[in-house]
Amino acid sequence: MKIEDFLTETFLFSGIKRETVTHALSEMDYEVKLFAKNDSIYSPHEYEKKVGFVIHGECEVNRAKSDGGAVILNVLGP
Repeated sequence: MKIEDFLTETFLFSGIKRETVTHALSEMDYEVKLFAKNDSIYSPHEYEKKVGFVIHGECEVNRAKSDGGAVILNVLGP
């Protein structure tokens, strides 16, 4: 699936023509990153100020607990 096709199916880009999304992507510097199971995508100590989309699979949003464990806040998918 092309990135333009994926984006036009998201709520942020719904109602926007594919051609407009394609043109916008040609004007910006974006990247597609792959993450393995249990990789950290974002943490308070390691992050980038960017918008991200889960294209395939799912990721957990969790909050660290004081005892070293974590509480799952949400699970994100495509």
